[in-house]
Amino acid sequence: MEMLGEMEKESGDSKTNLVTYTAVIQKFCEKDQSMDALRILDRMREFGCKPNSITRRVLIKGLCGEGNLGEAYKVIDKVAGECVLYDECYSSLLLALWQIETLRRQRWLILARGLRPDGAASSTVLRRLCSVGRWLDAFCL
Repeated sequence: MEMLGEMEKESGDSKTNLVTYTAVIQKFCEKDQSMDALRILDRMREFGCKPNSITRRVLIKGLCGEGNLGEAYKVIDKVAGECVLYDECYSSLLLALWQIETLRRQRWLILARGLRPDGAASSTVLRRLCSVGRWLDAFCL
C-alpha cells in the first residue's frame, strides 16, 4: 500500500495505471480482503483510471466468495455504464455465483430479471446444468 501511495505521487514511468490497480485488487481478493479491494477501486477511479473487465471480474468474484453479495451489486452499479455494460457485469456475477454453490437462489434471480449473460457465462451455466441432469433449466436458458 505504501508503494501504491508513492506511485500515485509520481508523474514519470512509475505512475499508477490500470494494471497496477488491478494487481493490488486481485491480491486483496486472493487474501479474502475484498472490502479493502473496494477501497482500491475507489482510489483507482479518483486517479482517473477506469476499471476494465478483468478488474470487475476479480472484484465481483472476491466479494461473492466472501459472501458480500450486496457489495458485489454495488460494484456493478459503480462500474456499469462507465466502462462496461450491465449485462457484462451481471455475467461476471453469475459466473462467480456458479462457483459458489451456496448461493443457488441468487443466480436464478439474475436470470429472472431478464439480464442476458454473455457467451462465456451462458456456456458455463449450460454445461453445469447439463452435467447435473437439469436439462429443462438448460433448455429454458
